[in-house]
Amino acid sequence: MLRDHPVLDPEILHGLHLIEADAGTGKTWTLSGLVVRALVERALDIDRILVVTFTRAATAELIGRIRARIEQLRAALAGGGAGEDPFIAAYLARIADPVDALARTRRALACMDDAAVHTIHGFCQRVLGEHAMSTGAPLQTTLTARDDALLERVLGDWWRTHVVAGPPTLVRFCAVHGLSPATLLPIVRTTMQTPDLEIRPAVPDWRARLDAPRAPRARLEALWWTGRDAMKAWLLDKGNVNGVSFKPESVERWCAEIDTWLATRHVLDDPCPKAADKLSRSHFERRNKGRQPDGPLPDAFDEVVRAYRERDACVAALVAEVLAYVRRVLPEVRDAAGVLEFEDLLLRMREALADPEHGPRFAALLQARYPLVLIDECQDTDPLQWEVFRRIHFGGAMSAAAAAPASPAPAVSSDHGLIVVGDPKQSIYGFRGADVFAYLDARDQGGRRHRLNENQRSDGALIDGLNALFGR
Repeated sequence: MLRDHPVLDPEILHGLHLIEADAGTGKTWTLSGLVVRALVERALDIDRILVVTFTRAATAELIGRIRARIEQLRAALAGGGAGEDPFIAAYLARIADPVDALARTRRALACMDDAAVHTIHGFCQRVLGEHAMSTGAPLQTTLTARDDALLERVLGDWWRTHVVAGPPTLVRFCAVHGLSPATLLPIVRTTMQTPDLEIRPAVPDWRARLDAPRAPRARLEALWWTGRDAMKAWLLDKGNVNGVSFKPESVERWCAEIDTWLATRHVLDDPCPKAADKLSRSHFERRNKGRQPDGPLPDAFDEVVRAYRERDACVAALVAEVLAYVRRVLPEVRDAAGVLEFEDLLLRMREALADPEHGPRFAALLQARYPLVLIDECQDTDPLQWEVFRRIHFGGAMSAAAAAPASPAPAVSSDHGLIVVGDPKQSIYGFRGADVFAYLDARDQGGRRHRLNENQRSDGALIDGLNALFGR
């Protein structure tokens, strides 16, 4: 069973390794075995083997499984036999100094409360607290999962300054498009989960374009009331149009929509009716082989549709401006209030490691503190989380090229061990920022790849039956 299994690989405790583990193939069993090996072979105390996972429940389970595996080895070394665990049976024969190994397992069990098994946020919080002076982390803060009160305050400040005190056209524009602090809040909150997302305004000078439809609409209005009947008559002549795209009942409805729209005064902020596009030159080119009524109306509709689309693009530009403001101001407000969110821990950790002057030294300190790092459920990492561990393993202030996803791995001392375990097929936390491409980047960093693909969870007869059923 254990031939070529990564749990007994002679090189896996040094350098970068990736273990791809299908569901039920013994991922936690393998992780706990590697921790036992690190205790014995690398002579590491239990608090110097960092194991990171992504939920508190998984952390508690891992601690229990690691403790049980250490106890199994201790009992076997004390003469109690290997029991039914094939790893313990195989590993006993490889231990060069059983007396020393027994002492190390006993010490590890006595110090399990100090085991460095954390969620990634728990790890960052602990490290930043231990190195507060060198990283600039605040000494007194309140950690919270999500503090919408401060976000709402910052968003409200922007709204009052730029919309409430702004021109009437902007107020009407926001009302028509349903923009308010309440509707912007979920957009901003979601985007803040991806701090490296680049936000580019769709329309750089968007405020100047809010009134873009005014002149084209006025021109169309003047032309419509004089040319409406002629255009309608042309459209109702079956010899002029594609009968599928320009059905008589559709033409009647479009003309009625334009009548109602243009008869209503001071509605520049209303959406452009779909009928305007149906009567535009572009629509005739697409649906009627370019044949269109004589006169300027088709071009006037084209111009109006473009102007309203240009104005509607200002929604994205407004959102981009709000996001840029929140990104700049919210950290200052949180610092003043002594509040940190979980994402702030990762950002501060990345900032400390990326510092050109102090980052390499900080990474070296963490490498010395944790000579072996094991990351569980790596497929659920987001790019920021993975960058933190890349910088620790590869020495802190990497070049921009080395820090980029899918870049070749920079040189690193083979003495530091980084083992990432995951299965891209089980990546399920995209809603909170997890990115399977961060896992794929980990896979491409030049380390050795291992595979767990033998199901240990299900009974063989059950698997055979299911295979037979689905094979029919």
